[in-house]
Amino acid sequence: MKILFKVFSKVGGVGRRRSEARSETEEMSCVPESEADEYIAVHIVPDQILHFGGSSEPCALGSLSSIGKIGSKQNKTYSKVLFDLVNKHLHISPDRMYIVFQDLEPANVGFNSGTFA
Repeated sequence: MKILFKVFSKVGGVGRRRSEARSETEEMSCVPESEADEYIAVHIVPDQILHFGGSSEPCALGSLSSIGKIGSKQNKTYSKVLFDLVNKHLHISPDRMYIVFQDLEPANVGFNSGTFA
């Protein structure tokens, strides 16, 4: 499984928390043990100008892209894990964030001078 989790956050100064969140996200319990960590990428973008639900309180926008492993059942598992991690490390309430799931075609993802197709 190839996963990219990206979070755009209004929260700034995340420093050490960002590093902890990244490593914990890479060890997501929803990722099978057999999957190589080398295919999991986490991108946290702090200090964004975001408004959510008419409020400028802390909020975030997330996206999880994967080659396969995207679907109703998997997305519910990802949601639980990722919302909990963002809340724990960035102190953003789950009701102040969206996560968009994207199933990528192997031919449309480049890696190591080629694609996954």
